[in-house]
Amino acid sequence: MDLPHRALLQLPHLRAGLYLHVAENKSLPGREERPADEAVGRPLAAAWFEEVLGNAASPLLRRADRTSTSLATQLQTVAEVLLAAGAELPALGADASSKEKELALEELYATEPRFEWQSEQVWEEADPWTFTLSNPQPAEESLWKRRSFYSHTEMALTRLLELGTGADRRRSSKAKKEVLRMWLQEQ
Repeated sequence: MDLPHRALLQLPHLRAGLYLHVAENKSLPGREERPADEAVGRPLAAAWFEEVLGNAASPLLRRADRTSTSLATQLQTVAEVLLAAGAELPALGADASSKEKELALEELYATEPRFEWQSEQVWEEADPWTFTLSNPQPAEESLWKRRSFYSHTEMALTRLLELGTGADRRRSSKAKKEVLRMWLQEQ
């Protein structure tokens, strides 16, 4: 029933009092071919939490779906997460494909600040999935600090390269080598 040490994300510019727990990243090898204009985002197993008591320094959260005693997760892409959190679809033409809409939302996600909170379980008989939060940190910065360079995926390293140099993560190749070069130059 425990959530990892830093497991709840906040997207502060979107719906106030809503937090996200990514229970698992889903990778779907061998997925069937899709048309070129169809959305293909990788789904996340997401659980939503809502603020019960509004204390900016240490909010109290409960899971949004309390229909059972288990933690309900939903498979959602980054685009679906943003829409669920109240993001508005960027202005696109009326004939925009689902893939174009998804890519526009992913770009919004890349610029949206995300904060990761430390969580501590508060045992309540009525809802064991109740937590107090503390010590918000920028999510990506926190991830880089607590994991070794070599444990990051190529996708994560490409994002670090984008943040550090402005390189386009969709066009960057050999990110590990480039990020390592950038990191060594800073040392």
